[in-house]
Amino acid sequence: MTRLLTLLVFVLALLGAGKALAQPTVYVFPDFVQIDAGDETCVEFRTVDFTDIQEMRFSVRWDPEAVTLTNIPVGSLNASMPNLDIGDFTFDNVEGYLIFTWKIEDVPGCPGTAVTLPDEDVLFELCFQGITGYSEITITDDPEPVYVTRLNSCPQNIGLFMGGGFIAVDNKPITINVPFASGNEGEVVCIDLSVEDFIDIISMQFTIQWSPQVLEFQSIQGVGLPWPGTSFNPIPPQGICTVSWFNNLNPSEGFTVPDGTDIIQICFTIVGSCGQSSLIEIVDEPTPIEVTNESDPGKDIGVYKGEGEISVNCINPNGLTIMIPDVDICPGESFCMDVTTENFTDIVGFEYSIGWNPNIIQFQGIQNINTDLFLFNMSSFNTAGSNNGRITVDWSDPSCLGEDLPDGTVLYTLCFASVGGGGVNTTVSIVNNPLDIEIIDQCAGNNIGLNSFNGLVDVCSPPGITLIAETTEVDPGQDICIQIEVQEFDDVQDMAFTLIWETGVLQYNGVQGFGLPGLSAANFDEANTLFGALCVDWSAMAVDGETLPDGSVLFEVCFTAVGDPFSCSEITFLEFPCNIDVITAASNGFNVGVNAVPGEVCVTNPFNFALTVSDANGAPGSVVCVDVAVQNFVSLESAQFSINFDPSVLDYQNLVNTFNLPNFGLSSYSDNNAGVGVITVDWDANNPNGASLGNGTVIFQLCFELVGDPGECSPVDITGTPSSIEVIPANSGGINIGLISEDGEVCTSQVLTLVNSVVTPVACPGDNTGAIDIAIQGGSGSYSYNWSGPGVVPPAEDQLGLTNTTYSVTITDNIFNGLQLVESITVGISAQAPVADAGEELTISCGNISIELDGSGSSQGAQYSYLWTNLGAGLVDPDEETTLT
Repeated sequence: MTRLLTLLVFVLALLGAGKALAQPTVYVFPDFVQIDAGDETCVEFRTVDFTDIQEMRFSVRWDPEAVTLTNIPVGSLNASMPNLDIGDFTFDNVEGYLIFTWKIEDVPGCPGTAVTLPDEDVLFELCFQGITGYSEITITDDPEPVYVTRLNSCPQNIGLFMGGGFIAVDNKPITINVPFASGNEGEVVCIDLSVEDFIDIISMQFTIQWSPQVLEFQSIQGVGLPWPGTSFNPIPPQGICTVSWFNNLNPSEGFTVPDGTDIIQICFTIVGSCGQSSLIEIVDEPTPIEVTNESDPGKDIGVYKGEGEISVNCINPNGLTIMIPDVDICPGESFCMDVTTENFTDIVGFEYSIGWNPNIIQFQGIQNINTDLFLFNMSSFNTAGSNNGRITVDWSDPSCLGEDLPDGTVLYTLCFASVGGGGVNTTVSIVNNPLDIEIIDQCAGNNIGLNSFNGLVDVCSPPGITLIAETTEVDPGQDICIQIEVQEFDDVQDMAFTLIWETGVLQYNGVQGFGLPGLSAANFDEANTLFGALCVDWSAMAVDGETLPDGSVLFEVCFTAVGDPFSCSEITFLEFPCNIDVITAASNGFNVGVNAVPGEVCVTNPFNFALTVSDANGAPGSVVCVDVAVQNFVSLESAQFSINFDPSVLDYQNLVNTFNLPNFGLSSYSDNNAGVGVITVDWDANNPNGASLGNGTVIFQLCFELVGDPGECSPVDITGTPSSIEVIPANSGGINIGLISEDGEVCTSQVLTLVNSVVTPVACPGDNTGAIDIAIQGGSGSYSYNWSGPGVVPPAEDQLGLTNTTYSVTITDNIFNGLQLVESITVGISAQAPVADAGEELTISCGNISIELDGSGSSQGAQYSYLWTNLGAGLVDPDEETTLT
């Protein structure tokens, strides 16, 4: 009974930052009291944010038929409040109200003083005596309106936050908890109402109320209770739905459920706008609240009402958007939902959880994981909690470069199967449990927030009955009985159908556990059970037919598991060899049919022997090898299996024996069909006690040349084709325990290649007349460039105005993250550039005053002129400087 206290803690947290101007709160403590008739209890009226208050007036209401006011203890009046006395209270026990009117000074208009009280201080107490039933103690504005003034704001009425209480007489009420939720405008939000103290309850009725300006009613359904005796009457324009339930299984006995059991799911479409919210309340109009129990069937024990809220999210324009679509299905159908994104710009990481109701849909797997995100793969998902309706997604880009995706891009696809019958629904939602929501656009950890649009899975309610076969597992050779449950089994007069299974997996033993009046072994035709078919034919003894609650067990069918480990058999319902025929009292003799929800029985592998193939990748034309390793390789006598791959991507080279597996040699495998992508293994330990290996031991390697196109991959799979999987432990009598395989993948890496570079040399040394023109091949075809060197334009593909030196360019693929090419290119000097060569050095001999230098190594021709320059002592004869001699 902590609802009010939790609410007040929330109010305190919300108001803490602006406490100086906060509206005061008055609340009842404790918020719940249970007493016997004739006993007395006192409740305190406590306050929060009672700051600089000058005047206060409010009313208190109770049910005078349930309790009566007996005392206002003078000693409970707060001594710190000047001028507070018993004269500030007036009450009427016949009408069930009290008016509290206090003013710090008995003066006209606004007083000149004020008083401040500590939080949680008691203003006064009221004492009540129990009569019968229950009563809410509410602080209200009836019959006198609330009026509160504060120093420096008088005579303005600053109002009051109010929290009530509940007094139960003799019987403890049930509690209905209503959760808080939020969603985006246009999104469907479903909330589950749960109960506490639901003990031996015979009947209940109440009204659910919401704001139709914020929420548009979609659906309501009962869960957790036997609901055939239920009436829901929604009136969407008024924002109300009346609820009436009684225990029609046995009206003279009560029904009990554990605390926390969900009893109602109600769904709305959010039509309000950013920042709006709607309370979801249990009220007593137009249908009054009434709850009866087995111990006191004529007395209303009441509802201790929870109060929830659905608020409208505000869209963050800078946040990441993730959208899950709505899906309409029918019982037993499998379906997939594409999870798409918008505003995926410079994202380096995200994490969040996905939740759904596992009693309605069952997780099947994840497909179409987007390969454009670096290292985004199956390891980014944790599906360990999928049986409980939760998986988590956690991805980060270790390069911190930030990823961009176009709006509408599919991140991945979620696949489910309907397991909960018809007429139900569930949201598939982005939630913050067990993994918090976090969207990062910087390596430093800037969380930009998430805008989520959740999906609604709506399961149709077909007219026929729904038959649900159980899904389970069984060890080899063990016996098992499968429950066949029903839904929508209303006034059924006649029923016939065929139940089928795989005889190679399950051997029929019989039927038992009949849960339908008149159903016995005589209603089952076992003539075709050797072929995996059992016929059922039943007619009701009652003229109006028979009705069973949803989830009732019709019967159990029993088998022995005869299949190999990992083999499975579907348990389903067909029209052969016996027709499906279901007649109800309302169908006028017409067959309304069966909505089949198949089950499955899988034979487990108690030994858990596993083979793991590693992954590899390399450049086109290179040779790579993958490891084949073992787990739980304990006392195995022999093993046979096949390995398959795509020969158009991988050209098999050889098998490398690691010599870790005893007696494994050339005769233990065949690669004769490697050209078509098949290698078979047939190993025998040649030892009566078998062989054992440590976990992770590599028993051999397979080597391939990568002949596929860049980016192309091939799985390397452990399969049962063409050689079947057979794993025999030593001293087991030949039992095949099968194996678990974790298959590998080999990929040809994407590469970038410089296929052409045209270099224009400079005309003269030091000139800026050079140029580079390049052509790139490979990858996605979309590249960015980063040049370095004098005179470059770094992001340009081709360069002009270069000098004679060496330049570097880094080419980056814009689509395939991390794919780069770095090249160095030298710009030389043109072959037509003039050459000046003074020739060999000479020394002037003693007695000579001149020498003649020969510059014949220089460029010659009429187009050239020459200038000799003195670099030291001596002179150049000006008459000879323009010719070569």
